[in-house]
Amino acid sequence: MSVGAIILISALLSTIGTYLDKKIIDKGITKNNYFYYMCLTMIPFSIVSIIIEVMTNNFKFSFNIITMILLIFAMILRYIKQKSFVGSYRELEPYEYETYMSVILIICFVIDLIIGVQHFTIFKLISIVSIVLGIFLIYNMKINTKGIKKDLIIKIVSDVILGYIVFNILKDLSNGIYILLVNLILTIIFTPIHKPYKKENNQSNLLGLIMLQQTFGFVYTYINNYLSSKSVTLSSFVSPISLVFITIVAFFINKNKKPTVKNIIGIILAIIGIVLLNIF
Repeated sequence: MSVGAIILISALLSTIGTYLDKKIIDKGITKNNYFYYMCLTMIPFSIVSIIIEVMTNNFKFSFNIITMILLIFAMILRYIKQKSFVGSYRELEPYEYETYMSVILIICFVIDLIIGVQHFTIFKLISIVSIVLGIFLIYNMKINTKGIKKDLIIKIVSDVILGYIVFNILKDLSNGIYILLVNLILTIIFTPIHKPYKKENNQSNLLGLIMLQQTFGFVYTYINNYLSSKSVTLSSFVSPISLVFITIVAFFINKNKKPTVKNIIGIILAIIGIVLLNIF
């Protein structure tokens, strides 16, 4: 399967997860509960993935001091990014959130060029410019730094750093065991201090909704980690492509909102960018 196809699948899963996340957060879940339940529900999915990895001879476990240090930082960053995600998502609509997250693509591309993971080619430049230009044409959104919340900035920074931790840690651990260790240890640490959600405020079906979200969220995470293990820039393409899907879904959900010429041009440019990925 081509890189472009993998990114498209990841973006589609991200889109579904994005709307489910918004529904969960709009129910009033606290930052602590969101973080705890997301870690807890990752565990069964990661166990299944490990079984598949063993059966397909893709399981890998080589534990050393560097791996342990990276694992600790990964857990800290997961805690930070999950809590900041809830804070920023309360303030932003899905399309606004994904627009800001698309900034990560530029940051990671520059870093990958510096460390030698990516090599500059005209196709890479055109692909990134095409996608970035496309997402801003979709919403013609003006970036106002005063409107960017602290949580959003923290989320962007932690996503970038965590991407490079995954890039290195998956050299020693397989994807499934990495996801299991991070979420299992965090669940064990936070279980004694966790306060179960109360069943008022329409939260009685919250756990079921979280499990549904994780059905898509785990596969998205697994694929995204795989992309990060190749190049963090590749995984960073998911947000702008997801924005295209979110835009298309929004057109169907809000029938009063018709696509403008700019929207259509933006979607075409984003598609051109993802096609050019296959020329990398």
